[in-house]
Amino acid sequence: MKELSIKDIIAVLYKKIVIILLVTVLGAVAALIYTKFFVTPVYTTTAYFAISNLDEESSNVANPTTNTIQASQLLTKAISSALLVEGSDIYTLVSNELNLENGVIPGKISISADDTFVLRISVTALSPETAREIAMAFRNCIPEYLKNHNMGSAAPLNTPKLPGENTGGMSRNAILGALLGAVVTCGIVLLLALLDNTVKDEESVAANTNIPVLSEIPSLNVKSKKEIFISKIPYLRKKFNKELKTAKTTDILSSSTSFSIVESYKQLRTNLQFSVSVNKNNIIAVSSSIPGEGKSTTSCNLAISLAEDNKKILLIDCDLRKPTIHKKLKLDNRCGVSGLLSKQYGVDEAVKKDVYKNLDVITSGSIPPNPSELLGSDAFAEYLNEFSKAYDYIIIDSPPIALVTDVRSFANKTAGVLLVAKQNFTLYGDIVRSANLLEQSNSSILGIVITDVDIRENRSYSNYRYGGYHYKYASSGDSQNNSMQNKVDLTDDD
Repeated sequence: MKELSIKDIIAVLYKKIVIILLVTVLGAVAALIYTKFFVTPVYTTTAYFAISNLDEESSNVANPTTNTIQASQLLTKAISSALLVEGSDIYTLVSNELNLENGVIPGKISISADDTFVLRISVTALSPETAREIAMAFRNCIPEYLKNHNMGSAAPLNTPKLPGENTGGMSRNAILGALLGAVVTCGIVLLLALLDNTVKDEESVAANTNIPVLSEIPSLNVKSKKEIFISKIPYLRKKFNKELKTAKTTDILSSSTSFSIVESYKQLRTNLQFSVSVNKNNIIAVSSSIPGEGKSTTSCNLAISLAEDNKKILLIDCDLRKPTIHKKLKLDNRCGVSGLLSKQYGVDEAVKKDVYKNLDVITSGSIPPNPSELLGSDAFAEYLNEFSKAYDYIIIDSPPIALVTDVRSFANKTAGVLLVAKQNFTLYGDIVRSANLLEQSNSSILGIVITDVDIRENRSYSNYRYGGYHYKYASSGDSQNNSMQNKVDLTDDD
């Protein structure tokens, strides 16, 4: 289990502050409701007595001496202890005073004495009248009890009043309910944070793996508060599923693309070029541990970013089980990888030229019954070798590593695998497993790209806010010729 620093604890609790406050209020309200409707109200009144070690005739409560006070204090404590003994005569006297046939006093009696000579007897009952009657009975019987037992004298200091309803219990219970709600919620939040083993940022990846992070891609769809609220409630998420999917569709590398996204892909492009420069291999496989991490989106955008850098790029969709590149780029998928490897089509038919300036694409084609065998064939290796001579870089969108063997069948023909990991989704255990599987195939991971990063929470972006910056491709002169000509559908279904 990982450790949380004080800074991490504060950050985790602050992130969930709304939930914590909500549960705190609900705890207080629940306690109030429980107290009001399920707890029987009680009434308490108190009788006070001044205890003296002298008899009633010689006692001078108004002007006691120091010795008298000290003796009275000791006597008061002794009387308090004696009255607490079950079966004490005082209860018989009080019962007779109240004319109780069964001798059972209908209330809770509390007897106490502080470091003074004042004896305090509190009576709690289910009605104010009963509480006052019992307290009055004690007021009348205590002097007689002390006189009968030669324990000094008692002078009543007050007349017990008719008590009101004990409302202090409601306030106390409300506070306890609020504290309980806050403590339990904070505990659950921190426990979930401790058990959370998903990718967070570059720091957390470095602490859990030895694989470098090449870039962190901000979320392509910054959700509104309404969308966040809907997405967290299953019923609303299902009801507005179509609306949410529509909101998730966006364009990239256009004049409206946020500056942070463009710069993140530039960083990925640059770091990846450095990573493969040591190899005499320009083939890069892009994959993920499991589906849903954004590998196809990353493959598409990486290819476009490299093409924008005046590199001749070939993008190949080798996810023959669940292809999406043709959907994202809105291309015909009849001629593709499967048709090329099964010799149904030739290279000229399979390669879709100039989908974007400097970018050619081979889609997946029809889904074959034997994708692993096709991708591991000598024919595919020969095509890769041929393409590597004609292009600066070849980007291969590959199936998830941990689920199928497809990518492992050709990974050793590449410079390495760019592993896509989604923030708050991908487990470190999946990354380690993928790395081990690739190592067994004589391949390795070039680096990790973290997708769907919330720049409002991510520390890497906390010191610099991109704000309203937007990247502009078309500026003036020849640069206008490099402006975006095709808009890309970047639904996160890969």
